[in-house]
Amino acid sequence: MSPRQPASFAELFWQPIKQQKKTLTIVFIGAATLALTQASVVFIFGPVFKALFSLQDQSALQISDFLPASFNIQMRSYSPQEVFTALPLILALIATMRGLAMYVTQLYQERLSLEIADYFRCFAFSKIIRSTYLKIAEKSAAEWMSQVMNDVMFLQQRFSELLKSLVKDGLA
Repeated sequence: MSPRQPASFAELFWQPIKQQKKTLTIVFIGAATLALTQASVVFIFGPVFKALFSLQDQSALQISDFLPASFNIQMRSYSPQEVFTALPLILALIATMRGLAMYVTQLYQERLSLEIADYFRCFAFSKIIRSTYLKIAEKSAAEWMSQVMNDVMFLQQRFSELLKSLVKDGLA
């Protein structure tokens, strides 16, 4: 590619993403885990409150009391004491999973943004180096560095925001 030829969208956007498939996969797995843990808290609390208010009618709780009506499962009965003893442990486990998933997702989102910024920085420097001397001499070295660094930082911030929006809206 000559220095005067503009870069294609695929070269600027898809190429760095293709190089980060593993990181992108971890981001989506982490975001999916985050969504599942949030849904599981809602899934648990609805039936728990239903079971709490119907304790006068029952001496034991079935697993089916905690599942939606579409699930038709008959299993062992649990005393309310067993259920309410296990409930804090289950919620603590879910909260731990949610925190870990949030940490991993944010960590790898930032890693992906930094890797892509590095790609853009190298791409911009290679374009400058392959330019003609007259084109390079039009600006001082400080102007070139400022332009490259600021443009890449701007792109990194926009990409980070785009990635967060895509992950959150993609799972919503």
